[in-house]
Amino acid sequence: MNSVFNSILIIILSLGMASFTRNKAFKNWLVSKLEKSLTTLQSYPPVSANFKLVDSPYFTKQQSLKDIAASLSQLCEYKIRALRQNGIVYQRTSNVTPSDIEQLNQIGYFDKIVAVNKSIDVNYDTLSKIIEYTLKEILVNNDFNSAIESVLRDAGYTWDKENDTLVRDSINSIRFSKKSNQSRVNEAMCHIVRDWCDVYDLERKPLVDFIEESFGNCDIDEDTLIVVPGSGCGRLAYEAANRFPKAKVTSIEYSSLMYLCNEYVLGTTDNITVDPFYQIYSGQQSMEAQTRHFRMDLDKFQKPENLTVLFGDFCCYKPEKKYKNIIVCSAFFIDTAANMFDYFNAIEMLSNNCTGRLHWVNVGPLKYGTRPLVQFTYDELARLRKLRGWEDHSNQVDVKNLNGYLTDYESLFQGFYGLAKFHSELKR
Repeated sequence: MNSVFNSILIIILSLGMASFTRNKAFKNWLVSKLEKSLTTLQSYPPVSANFKLVDSPYFTKQQSLKDIAASLSQLCEYKIRALRQNGIVYQRTSNVTPSDIEQLNQIGYFDKIVAVNKSIDVNYDTLSKIIEYTLKEILVNNDFNSAIESVLRDAGYTWDKENDTLVRDSINSIRFSKKSNQSRVNEAMCHIVRDWCDVYDLERKPLVDFIEESFGNCDIDEDTLIVVPGSGCGRLAYEAANRFPKAKVTSIEYSSLMYLCNEYVLGTTDNITVDPFYQIYSGQQSMEAQTRHFRMDLDKFQKPENLTVLFGDFCCYKPEKKYKNIIVCSAFFIDTAANMFDYFNAIEMLSNNCTGRLHWVNVGPLKYGTRPLVQFTYDELARLRKLRGWEDHSNQVDVKNLNGYLTDYESLFQGFYGLAKFHSELKR
């Protein structure tokens, strides 16, 4: 109650002070405080599987509709922010001489900038479909309430109760956030292409092949749970569910943007197009290469009945029941940890829900992220597993057959990774 009172007080005082100043810095501060206060006043419920606004039985720490709303806002803002960013590229040409500008015009430089704007339109068409799909799923799976109304309003939509339809509202403009992280939006779009476009099967196949080979040493039946943490846009979990239809497969993703993309891909029959490399001006062979399309027919990918897609923190995950066998399948995941011991603990805690064997199959590089507490070598990681009671069925590192990851195969610069692969079983 005190927090609500304080929020109201801040609003009243700020509005009063606003009449006495035209200071730009104060106005920016005022807007920030108003946004924060209004957010505080709006209560957001937890979100569970299938966008149900209830406590999730799968996590000890709940994720909120607020996280989904924030990602929807970022998707809504994409077009105008991307156009502004591309506008900066154009504006920089004003610093060259008139004769240089004429040469830029003759070689088609400005045509390229216009083509990038068209790529932004292409991408926004796909992102708009993700937005509308998510909003419809929230509406269909829950009773309409003020929290849902707030999410719709911030995305520029209203709900026509009489006709049960989602309406684009020209009156309500999209609410822009100062904290929008558009690099994450671009990353999510790239992951849609990597996970679901046929062209990128060359990046997925080495991972899927090793995991399927490792599963040959596991007893997989109706009493088996396959857990895929850090699932991204969900292709690996989808493949596991299709290849092992008797098992229960759970996909877990902490990024709400990735989660929304995953749910959309598996929940719709749309044909979509993404231009993932449009903003990358460096290393391009041509305008056509920079703005090329990647098309996907999502009708080919329907969610398997044995697959559950979850939004949450893997370190807080708890299976809904006990299983005879549990297999954790991690790909390009473990090096994302701020503290890899947290991942070890989370995986080993699954033994409490396992009456038989707990397996861990991993494939990916050891490319550590921002400010990790520990950074293991491949050898150290193997010794740590042994120290903690894991016994390897296989343990190999491949630095010859390098693997791409969201790689632009027509770029002058291409990044590739060696793969650390192991299949371990907890024996303690």
